[in-house]
Amino acid sequence: MKLNDLISEYVNRSRPRTKGRYYSSELYNIVKGKVTPKNFNNKRNIDEKGVQLISRGNASEDYLTKVFKAMGTDCESQAKKVMDIAPGITLVAKLDFLFKDRIIEVKHPSRTFTEIPPWYQYQCEAYYRAYNLPVYVWEISEPFNITQLVFTPSEERWNEIKEKLQVFHQELIKEYAKRNL
Repeated sequence: MKLNDLISEYVNRSRPRTKGRYYSSELYNIVKGKVTPKNFNNKRNIDEKGVQLISRGNASEDYLTKVFKAMGTDCESQAKKVMDIAPGITLVAKLDFLFKDRIIEVKHPSRTFTEIPPWYQYQCEAYYRAYNLPVYVWEISEPFNITQLVFTPSEERWNEIKEKLQVFHQELIKEYAKRNL
C-alpha cells in the first residue's frame, strides 16, 4: 500500500457515532446543512488536499505538544468537555491546547486569513462556551510561522448552534426510526 493511501485511509477512517452526541468540529457543517440526518453516519470522504491539510495540522499539534511538554509549559493537550445542550443532546468540545487563561485551536490552512473564517467560528464558539476562556486560532504556515487570530464570541451564533443542534437531533431521531437503528 502506498503511504499516501494509508494516510488517506487513516484520516477517512470510520468512527462510531452516537445519536445525540455531536462534536464541535462538525458544528459548521451541521448548521450549514452539509451534514444531514441522512448522511450523518456515512463514511467520511475527505479529498487529497483536505487529507494533506488535516495531516499537517495534526503534525503541527504534535510538535507543539512536545515543545510545551519539554519546556514545562502549563497546558493540557486534547482537553475535552461535554456540554448538555438539551435533553438527550450533548456537544463535545475537544481542544488542541488548554492553558489556564486561554484556549488555542491550531489550524494549518491552505492560505492564511486576517480573521477567523466562519467554518472555524462555530467550533471556537463551542470552546468558549465550554470553558469560558478566550479562544485563539493559531494558523500554521510554512516553514513554521504562527499567526494568532482572536475569536470573538457571539450570543447570536451560540443560540443558532443550540437551535440547529436541537432541530438536527429531532430529524436524526426520525431518520433512525425509518431505518430501525
